[in-house]
Amino acid sequence: MRVTRFTQIGRHARHVRTWLPGTALAACVLLCPALAMASEAWTSGGTGQAAAAVDGASPGWVRFLGILLVSAAGAAAVRLYDIRHQRHLEMLVARRTEQLTAEIAERRRAAVELEAAREAALHASRLKSEFLANVSHEIRTPMNGVMGMTDLALQMPLPAEARRYLEVAQSSADLLLQVIDDVLDFSKVEAGKLDMHPVELDVRAEIDQLVALMGPRAEARGLMLNARVHNSVPQLFVGDPVRLRQILLNLTANALKFTDRGSVTIEVRALDSHEAEASEVELHFAVRDTGVGISPEHQGRIFDAFVQVAGVPNGDRGGTGLGLAIAARLVGLMGGELRVTSTPGTGSTFFFVVKFPRARHEEATQEDDGGGREILRRRLRILVADDNAINRMVTERMLQRSGHTVALAENGLQAMEMALAGRFDLVLMDVQMPEMDGLAATVAIRRAEHNGRRTPVVGLTAHAFRGDRDRCLDAGMDDYVAKPVRREELEAAMARALRRNSSTTTFSSSGPSAAAQQA
Repeated sequence: MRVTRFTQIGRHARHVRTWLPGTALAACVLLCPALAMASEAWTSGGTGQAAAAVDGASPGWVRFLGILLVSAAGAAAVRLYDIRHQRHLEMLVARRTEQLTAEIAERRRAAVELEAAREAALHASRLKSEFLANVSHEIRTPMNGVMGMTDLALQMPLPAEARRYLEVAQSSADLLLQVIDDVLDFSKVEAGKLDMHPVELDVRAEIDQLVALMGPRAEARGLMLNARVHNSVPQLFVGDPVRLRQILLNLTANALKFTDRGSVTIEVRALDSHEAEASEVELHFAVRDTGVGISPEHQGRIFDAFVQVAGVPNGDRGGTGLGLAIAARLVGLMGGELRVTSTPGTGSTFFFVVKFPRARHEEATQEDDGGGREILRRRLRILVADDNAINRMVTERMLQRSGHTVALAENGLQAMEMALAGRFDLVLMDVQMPEMDGLAATVAIRRAEHNGRRTPVVGLTAHAFRGDRDRCLDAGMDDYVAKPVRREELEAAMARALRRNSSTTTFSSSGPSAAAQQA
């Protein structure tokens, strides 16, 4: 409305300006004689004669010309208002233009600062990832020697006291590795770099391995460790076995840590489904204990980082307070939610429900795994490439204990030359080596292979970050094992690699290994 009013006033002012000069000129011309007469009469006879002179000078014209003068004065006032209004508008426009210019400059400056902050954050994230990867490598490399040598020593006939000392050392090394993994995994979760690698998995085998791993710890605390997988659970389904094992391991370790008497039970069951042939299966996982329980005020905080389960100080029970936080994040990545029910003094139950795609060929997969294990029972010729002398010795002793023949390479270039010059049934390739790293060496081996022969290659690396496994597989490796290398994990990876290449690999020796003969 205000703008419209100003527009109308401006339009009228323009009309006034068009006739104002002519009107004023005409009024002056016509009034000049009358005004002259009035002035002369005023001078000679005073007011009365001046008025008579004006009255005698055509009174109608005088009134008309008076009206014109009044109109001219009004037009002049409008013109003055128009000028002032125009200047005011120009001032407002200039002020607003200045404000908009300042706002645009501020926004551009904020955008530049935001981009700089984003680049700095990305750079800091890259530095953090590189630092953690280097720390992981530098810690896991000596840990591989400690744990490998301890495992080899425990396989020898030893006095009872020496065996007990070594078992304590092995248990301490396992706990240290768990702390390292917790810190690194939490960093990966916080950075959004923890991903899933779904494959076909056997939950019963995973539970068996979990019980075998945690059984000695439960026995040492005088506890019963029970496991039950209901018949409703399918033999195979698709999921990430490493992350599922990590969740259950964290929950079981926590349950054992906070249970002084009684038992810990691991249970897996399938929830009822209306479709018997559904493409997915919904599984309920639960870990129950008869431990100290969790007070209600702490139940809402136990899945936060650095919070102890029972609300006690770290020194009372040990641990970093990251296990449950990591488990909760991993369950969330699987599409579920980790929950707890607990009564102080009675015990706790941690549980979660996750949907898994069903495996397509359960029976064929089981037969294939068995075939890989059968190949592994033969006496094989294996090339081990690692730049660390202790790691080479540990891996060599592990393989020799199983009856295999081992050749050693100290760098990637030497490994490539030996693999192409000799006939090996399997290559265990460290990823980070001088001269040529394991990835480049594997690429060179794959390019040089011909006549349909393909040598299985298993990557060994102390790195444990996102993409390490994918980089190994993209380079042509058949499987991947993270250090410290456990004998069971190494044998499983070797079996998978040999199974995948069983149709293209001609084994250099077919006799049973020493381990197979002892079995």
